[in-house]
Amino acid sequence: RNRGISLTRMFEEIQRKMRGWLQYYSIGKLTDFIQRLDKWLRVRIRQYIWKQWKKFKTKVTNLQKLRLSQHDA
Repeated sequence: RNRGISLTRMFEEIQRKMRGWLQYYSIGKLTDFIQRLDKWLRVRIRQYIWKQWKKFKTKVTNLQKLRLSQHDA
């Protein structure tokens, strides 16, 4: 959660690793594994973003930029 790299760079690293894994292991049936990995990755990415938004006001502002209402944010 605190690697100190930009979100874009982190996505690029994840994409490279996932592409490599999927190409290497695509012979077998991995649908269950891929679904669990996808779920885990989404949680970890959400934690990474949430940690970058340290202050409450920053969290609300950025959630509103993502088109959430002020009440929901």
